Amino acid sequence: MAIADRRRIFRQIIRKCVLQLLLIETTHELLQNAEVYATIPSEHLLRFLAVLEDSYQFARRFNADKDLRMALWKVGAYEACRSQPARRPRRTLRPSSTPCLTVC
Repeated sequence: MAIADRRRIFRQIIRKCVLQLLLIETTHELLQNAEVYATIPSEHLLRFLAVLEDSYQFARRFNADKDLRMALWKVGAYEACRSQPARRPRRTLRPSSTPCLTVC
């Protein structure tokens, strides 16, 4: 695989990771507000749950793929995350003993 192709794929993976974290954070903020939570129809809450489950499964697959994570590290993907000033704290939906996304 050409270097340009690998970088394109890695950029796609990083985007998916960032979007996953934003999804978790946004959902957390929406659902912790009792007034907002009370107005969300139950079918939408079930959809939130399904999307979060998909997000969790993605994080598990990502964390289990040590070769991919090492390749991302080698191309500097994690350095870009460290250089971001004053990031917001990470949100996880599972206890710390359960894998969560480790990018950015």
